Amino acid sequence: EAPPYQRRVIMGFCRCFFETGKYEIAIDAGKSAIEMNRHYPQVHKYLALAQKASGDHDGAKMTMKRAVLYETPWDDSNIEENKVLLKGI
Repeated sequence: EAPPYQRRVIMGFCRCFFETGKYEIAIDAGKSAIEMNRHYPQVHKYLALAQKASGDHDGAKMTMKRAVLYETPWDDSNIEENKVLLKGI
């Protein structure tokens, strides 16, 4: 498993690329972060947003469904945030 700081950096890259409209690069970075640890809080968020922005609504929905199932299953508030994002896609 990758060190936690490395995962956070890649998650940050995903968000930065999403915010600057570079969706394909954001998607690649997001997928890499999830491969490192799919249970990490908010690891799915910007991947799903980049997928949605690039027109892949089905992919975005699937990403957020996985977030609801796998991301911090012990954290009810994070699960609820992911459900809200899923409904918004």
